Amino acid sequence: MTASSRHVPAAGSAKRHDGATYFTGDVTTGEGLAAALVGADVVIDCLGAPGSERHCIRTVGGPEVLTMRQMAESWKTVTGRRGKIVELPLAGAMGSFLRAGNNLIPGRKDGAETFVSWLEKHDETL
Repeated sequence: MTASSRHVPAAGSAKRHDGATYFTGDVTTGEGLAAALVGADVVIDCLGAPGSERHCIRTVGGPEVLTMRQMAESWKTVTGRRGKIVELPLAGAMGSFLRAGNNLIPGRKDGAETFVSWLEKHDETL
């Protein structure tokens, strides 16, 4: 079970159900809805008609495509951290996979929260 609520019950409380996944989301402000929307899509897929396949892959993409450098620069700006960004090649099959852009799905845009807006909401834990 997946639940989206403005007020997620505390762990161990009588209102919280074991095995449920909770997403904090506020439809009035839009805060936290990106995670809730993705969670809802996964639940909808799980409730669909059973297929012959044992496993199902769900592809999810954000509203923007950024390079690692762009993400690092945004992180520095939001956190106020200093330091030099050093680009290093990632070797092997994983490096080839990422350089080819195979981890990106620019045609798929789920949600509206950008990387910078996410960073700004979580800056105390970065």
